[in-house]
Amino acid sequence: MMRVFRAALCLLLFLSAGGAAAQTATCSHCGKPILGRGYRLSDGRTVCEAHLEAALPRCKVCEQAMSGAYRLVGERETPVCDTCMEKYPHCWVCGEPVPPKRGRHLKDGRYLCNIDRKTAIFSPHAAGRLFDQARREVVRSLGPALVAPVGVEKVLLVDTEGMARAAADMEHEGKSPSGLTRIKVSESGGKRRHHPPTVFLLSGMPREEFLTVAAHEYGHVWHSQAHPDYFHCSRRLREGFAEWVAYKVLVKMGREGQLKKLLSGKSDSDYSEGLRRVLALEKSVGAPGVLKYVVRNNDL
Repeated sequence: MMRVFRAALCLLLFLSAGGAAAQTATCSHCGKPILGRGYRLSDGRTVCEAHLEAALPRCKVCEQAMSGAYRLVGERETPVCDTCMEKYPHCWVCGEPVPPKRGRHLKDGRYLCNIDRKTAIFSPHAAGRLFDQARREVVRSLGPALVAPVGVEKVLLVDTEGMARAAADMEHEGKSPSGLTRIKVSESGGKRRHHPPTVFLLSGMPREEFLTVAAHEYGHVWHSQAHPDYFHCSRRLREGFAEWVAYKVLVKMGREGQLKKLLSGKSDSDYSEGLRRVLALEKSVGAPGVLKYVVRNNDL
């Protein structure tokens, strides 16, 4: 998310201390009447020329005062000037510029700012532990019915190149994802057997986002084992349900930031429209009704 702002809207001239304008216009910084040249900022404040620079917003990257257009970047709405936005690579999580020595450059080409790198997951052990936490949170949020009969074989932490290879192997639709679940099913003598699935999770995700994606992937694990004909379900049903599972976990845990991000909608309509339809379904039949619906139907 990025919004564009302009710091200074107009130049004002106050001609004399005795004029009406001079009597009513005071500098919001020093509190004194403005004589001569003053400025009205986009937030409505009026400042004298001497304190214009002190009143202007400053770029978080270069720390220069911004008198023209600037951006509020990411969920933190960090103020950044156009020069820094164009000059430096951007953090793949929040979109903020990452100058040299003030972030981390990953081998697959991504960058992390200093804030997001603090909680980014790079340890396979941590990835497995967090996936298990996400599984427990799903069951806590939706009940014991969400315990998958067949557990996960392994959780693999991969970079964007590894995720792209996994997506290609599974003929995944859409852009390279943050998580994938490889479902394994065999049939013998007319009976279907579920084998332990493999979950791929993208390295470098901040902890909260990692938990959200892990909950989504666990939704696929359960759904694939509960539905008698999962591979013939529409992508909208599969992804919409998995997003709903993550949504329920975020509500239970009170993760407002991740909820806002989830509800803002992905560019992939099967995720956003699927979630919207499952939420609408929940309003009419409740969470237990949703669980019954998604194992008896192939589309939303």
